[in-house]
Amino acid sequence: LRHHLQQCYVYIHGGKDMSGSPVICFPHFPGLHDVSNEGFKDTLYYLTHTTRYSLADLGFVVILDRRKDKWSSLKATLVRLAENFPGNIRIVLVLKPLGFLQGAITNFGFRWQKDEFAMKVPVVLLSSLDDLSRYVLPTELTNHFGGTFQYDHITWINNRMLVETFSAKATSAILALEEYGSQLAESELPNDSKSAVVLINTQQIRTNTQKDGIEMLRKEAALLRNEISISNNNDVNAIEAASLRHVVWYVFNRLPYYETLISETDVTFDNFWLKYKEKMKQCLQLRLFEEDYRDVCSKLETVRQQIESKYLNVGITFPWLEAFISGLSDLEQSTNECLEVCGKVRQHGCDLVAAGHYAVDCIQPKTDELQNQTCEIKEQITELQCSFKSYQHFINQLNEVRQWCEDGMAFLAGQVLETSLTVDGANSALNELEIKFEKKEQNVQILVENSVVQSQCGRLWSAEAEELSCHVKSRLTEVTLLYEKRRSSLKKAATKHGERPVQLVEPSKKVVSTTKGSKRDPPRDGKEQVVSQAKNYYIVFFNFYNKNKILKNSFYLQISNISRHVMKELVSTEKTYISELKSIVEGYGRPMDDPTHPRVPATLLGKSKELLGNMDEIYDFHSNVFLGLLEECVDNPSSVGRCFLSKKENFEIYSKYCQNSIKSEQLRRLVGEQHPFFMQCQQKLGHRLSLSAFLLKPVQRVTKYQLLLQQMLKYSNSHLKELQTALDAMLEILKSVNDGMHQVMITGYQDDLTLLGKLHLQSQFTMQVDHKKSRVKSLKRPRFSKAIQRHLFLYDDEILICKPQTMESLDDNDNHFKSNNQSVASMENAGMLDTIKSDPRKFEVWSEGREHVYTLQAPTIITKQEWIKGLKSILMNK
Repeated sequence: LRHHLQQCYVYIHGGKDMSGSPVICFPHFPGLHDVSNEGFKDTLYYLTHTTRYSLADLGFVVILDRRKDKWSSLKATLVRLAENFPGNIRIVLVLKPLGFLQGAITNFGFRWQKDEFAMKVPVVLLSSLDDLSRYVLPTELTNHFGGTFQYDHITWINNRMLVETFSAKATSAILALEEYGSQLAESELPNDSKSAVVLINTQQIRTNTQKDGIEMLRKEAALLRNEISISNNNDVNAIEAASLRHVVWYVFNRLPYYETLISETDVTFDNFWLKYKEKMKQCLQLRLFEEDYRDVCSKLETVRQQIESKYLNVGITFPWLEAFISGLSDLEQSTNECLEVCGKVRQHGCDLVAAGHYAVDCIQPKTDELQNQTCEIKEQITELQCSFKSYQHFINQLNEVRQWCEDGMAFLAGQVLETSLTVDGANSALNELEIKFEKKEQNVQILVENSVVQSQCGRLWSAEAEELSCHVKSRLTEVTLLYEKRRSSLKKAATKHGERPVQLVEPSKKVVSTTKGSKRDPPRDGKEQVVSQAKNYYIVFFNFYNKNKILKNSFYLQISNISRHVMKELVSTEKTYISELKSIVEGYGRPMDDPTHPRVPATLLGKSKELLGNMDEIYDFHSNVFLGLLEECVDNPSSVGRCFLSKKENFEIYSKYCQNSIKSEQLRRLVGEQHPFFMQCQQKLGHRLSLSAFLLKPVQRVTKYQLLLQQMLKYSNSHLKELQTALDAMLEILKSVNDGMHQVMITGYQDDLTLLGKLHLQSQFTMQVDHKKSRVKSLKRPRFSKAIQRHLFLYDDEILICKPQTMESLDDNDNHFKSNNQSVASMENAGMLDTIKSDPRKFEVWSEGREHVYTLQAPTIITKQEWIKGLKSILMNK
């Protein structure tokens, strides 16, 4: 286009005719017929669109200088003009050829074809420049047509190119700014505070770069305006204001257009950026709140566990009470600090909700949950404090009563009996006795209120406290009985007259018989008789005391014998179990791996691992390792927990064994339970039961361990904490075995399940999916799905959602779980809400920034609590 403009075969200089219509000039240009139609048309289009619209609507005045051309060239130009001119033509003024012959031909041709030209464009033939001045004043014409209008075509082109270059830059900058705004609007919000900070900083830098580009365009527009003005003002031939009309009109009209467009785009982006920046700020606030929420939930869970630990291993000794008081003080301090942090996090959430945060639906439940947890922990701490206060008070009372009983026993045993020989002495002894035992009724009342105190102590009430209570109660009964006997004797002595000795304690029959029946014995004086009676009393007292001590020792001896019996049973059954494992491994497994064995079917050859799983590993562990450890504990049964804890990892082989059960069962069904090979092996081993019964032995045995540990824990008086830990470990092994059995039932999952991490939980739920956060919503897709039954598996990295189904091809209708790779929720982008008011068994799990929300209803509240605890543990570590 620049090439066509530089040829100057047509131009618009800014002149107007007498009616005010813009003039477009075609000066004499011999090579006009060589200009292509496309170039001709584009040039006209460009020039007509540089004229302001108000003038273009009046129609253009076209001036053709064809004074040196022929009629044929003029005719072709008129036709070409009529076909390609893009705007309205008001009139065409033609300076016709000057030659006589060409002038006559032109007059003749035009006269005959005038109507044809008039139908396309109005044409007027002019013989001279004077005729032209009747339509357009000389001041509106350039020197090509004898006018005085100052016009420099080269300057005009240069200015036009500057403006066009600026227009391209402005358009590009505006489009880039709009595209950047679209990218911001469609960008995903970050899922953590660090990513949010990085994204905000990155976007701020990009925004500043875009804004700098817009500001540079403004400055460039001002410089361009100034440069064009100076270049025209410095032209001595352009002093007249009229001469500047078209040279600078485009600059001073198009530049404001682009400046306005740039300003409007900039203002629109600024408004959008302020809103977007505020949203990103709120996003950062949300992520910080969520991180603080997870952190404080972890701390609250730790406090809750510390509170629960206070109810374990409750003692009755003074050192234990002092240690508990110290630990309770530390717990109260740490709890108050944690609750203070929790209060700040909750207040932060409330402030975000009050400020109209966009994620109110996400923040409000968390603040409510923090409030609920705060109240629960405060209640638990208060309950623990009150329980311990009651427990401590009662233990102290029991110890005081026990000490009172011991002092009473000592008083009764050491009371001087000589004073009881007289009435005054008996009364004095009776008074001393009443004073010493004045708290008897109070102590009896303490033990009567045992059940009330037990309810006040709550879970702190322990078996040791119950045992102490029973012991003190028994002791108090003994002392009270002796007190009543002594009191009765003293009252009898005080009511009798004379100086006869009073018998306070009834002697044994043998002593009485000797005293009364032997007439030959010399009479004893009063002092000797009192001494004899005192000896009889001491014999009765110490016999009773020793009898109680023997009963107590007998009880502990019986408990110890039971523990030894349980331990011997454990060792005995362990040996039987090892013998059974050995018979299966050697009687079934080895023949299957022997290619020379005549009766092994081809289906079983070399498949002992598939049929028996890792039973050989189980046999090796129990025979070479575990049995020896158990035998070392026969003399000290309470230490058996150490055996299970030291070899906890080895019991994972049972999970592997159970996971092979499906393959083993399928292989046995394929061959047939009554296959001659199986029957021959069973007969050779002398087994009354089939192979399938023996394959259940490992599962039965690993289940038996926890029962034996429970018995050991019940009948042991030492290593209780170690035994409890061992029991918990075996229960965890059983859970792992059970979860593994469910995992092998999963079908349809194309990837490797081991890549999902450790399997923590599995359970069946009633599930409902909510698509309310999906960015693209379909009219055919409901927002809420119907309630469906799904089996969920919780791994380290994923929640696998499976559809329970029944395999009709299996005899026992075993449950299987159908899965596909799309039914997976990543734990990286997951979140949860553990409280739903409509049902205490329900909770929510969401993924992908709440794009999909899964409402889960657990079968029981206990199942829900296990999943809530497991989910929190995993999410806290992400």
